[in-house]
Amino acid sequence: MKKSTLLICILLLVVMPRLFAQDKYACFKSEANKKIQLSVYFKKKKAVFVKYKGLKKAIPLIYSTTQQTGEGGGSPSFFWTETYVVKTGKKITGTYTFTNAGAYELQLTYTDNKTRKKTSFTIIESMAGDNFSPYRDTPCF
Repeated sequence: MKKSTLLICILLLVVMPRLFAQDKYACFKSEANKKIQLSVYFKKKKAVFVKYKGLKKAIPLIYSTTQQTGEGGGSPSFFWTETYVVKTGKKITGTYTFTNAGAYELQLTYTDNKTRKKTSFTIIESMAGDNFSPYRDTPCF
């Protein structure tokens, strides 16, 4: 009896943190050019890197800010915006801004700091997770 209880406790200690801090991915396509696709890797609910389809290197993201707003006049009753920066050396070269307003409503905007050009991305619904979640457990590509 004691061995089985110990075994269960060990399993819970190993499995439980993974259930609550599971790595996730979200797959996006450019609204302007559907051929431009990217995968975002999330760890503990924070974006860690962006990887464009066809490129070998991932782009590390540095967390910057989070903003939440209340009543939006409908459903959902709140949304959040999270901003991450990309640095080359000590210089910020771009900004990725995630906006969430429910279900598949995870949107992404990239702003190039040099040109100020903005590129909007939307979730690739066919590559999204189950239960109307934009997140999945495996890399997009």
